[in-house]
Amino acid sequence: MTVKDTGMDWEKMRFKCLECGSETKPTKISREGFVIRVWKCTKCNFAITHPEDAERLLLKERGVKATVGKVGNQTVIRIPAAVREYYHLDKLKEILLKPVNDKELMIEL
Repeated sequence: MTVKDTGMDWEKMRFKCLECGSETKPTKISREGFVIRVWKCTKCNFAITHPEDAERLLLKERGVKATVGKVGNQTVIRIPAAVREYYHLDKLKEILLKPVNDKELMIEL
């Protein structure tokens, strides 16, 4: 179950610091090009990353496999649901494909 599934507002949730036991405060930080929700310790600055944001960082680190197929005369790229949901992709969203080199293709939203 995720924080989203509980219907709770992440900013109202409170945790004790895993390092020193002090109170944490919800805040947002920038990490690896993403805005990440964390609960940061008011005493030692230890940060607990929101589980959904930790998952996004892992996806960035490991990459995400997508499949290529054919529908009629068109080639399609099937993007996993987690990626689709995070980037709010739907049937009407247009993307731009940019060749990086012979082995990389960048998708720009």
